Amino acid sequence: MAQVIEKLQELGGEDDFLHDVIETFRSDAAQIMRRIDRAAAVADPVAFAQGLRALRQAAGHVGGTRLCQLAVSLRGLTGNDLRDHGSAHLHRLNAQIDRLTAGLRQYFGEVEARGP
Repeated sequence: MAQVIEKLQELGGEDDFLHDVIETFRSDAAQIMRRIDRAAAVADPVAFAQGLRALRQAAGHVGGTRLCQLAVSLRGLTGNDLRDHGSAHLHRLNAQIDRLTAGLRQYFGEVEARGP
């Protein structure tokens, strides 16, 4: 994650840039999770996999390796899997999004405290 954050810092020039990156990820992830949630609710494995792909891309842009790995591990679920365990998978995804967001905020706070 540190390397990705450092590269993002190089792209931005303003003090709020990383805050904006984190909030954009959080907002995008929430929107994607609504799509994934709907797909799980109707046991649609294709839509679920498409949502996972979008989530993986969003997480990859901010160094979310664990979230990417979780998304990859869930991409082959069937409709029956979603009916039987969809809520558990959604919980795991949301928990990992929360961990990633918290980790980004913590890392950003540490970088900010160290100064330029």
